Amino acid sequence: MDFVSQAYVSWAITDSLTLDVGQFDTIYGAEVAKSWANPNYTRGAVYFAMQPFFHVGGKLGWQMTDVISLTAIAVNGVNALTDDDATPDVGIQLGVETGGFTLAAGYLLDTDHQPGELAEHLVDVVLGYEAGVFSVVANADLGASDDANFYGLSVAPSFRVDDHFGFGLRGEILGFPDATPADFTGPETAAYDGLMTLTGTVDVRPTGDDRFMIRPEFRYERASGADAFADAEGAPTDAWWT
Repeated sequence: MDFVSQAYVSWAITDSLTLDVGQFDTIYGAEVAKSWANPNYTRGAVYFAMQPFFHVGGKLGWQMTDVISLTAIAVNGVNALTDDDATPDVGIQLGVETGGFTLAAGYLLDTDHQPGELAEHLVDVVLGYEAGVFSVVANADLGASDDANFYGLSVAPSFRVDDHFGFGLRGEILGFPDATPADFTGPETAAYDGLMTLTGTVDVRPTGDDRFMIRPEFRYERASGADAFADAEGAPTDAWWT
């Protein structure tokens, strides 16, 4: 199952009510697993450090009106096929879409939180705006637990010149006031307390659609509180670019 993206059964109970059961992508965050569908080729540090990738369980979606939707989940935790807990994680998300604006405000509760897991309480807010060839999306996350807290903000504007050419930018600020996730430690396993990233992507589509895409990209990251990266010679450093 490590190589399966999604595998779920969907039941349209009514025209406005849908139930999904199985393994499905998370409802939280601005970016998605399919990188070609994001403004940037690489996914951000907020995506990797502060958000779930997928869940296993049930998801109930209710399209309340043409503008407002509500989604609720009961799942086996975060990024896990099975869960040793006696109770499932539960979450909810309110969606609003009107006049080019989109809002998704969500909350996830880990009912039996253990040290090292993502967060006992996760709040995720995505705000987007699209007007013709220009769009921008902002994503804020706040995680709170007894053992660690974190926060993150991502802002990603993008611009399409035409069907063949466009570009996207992304800036991020992450903070780990108590502890740093294990995946975000440097060559000396030095945990750092903050991270800033800046990414710029050129999007070239020779066929004018999604079938063939060329996406050169520049990415820069700087950590605060520790030399969290390694330079070309393997020495610790507080910043890197690619």
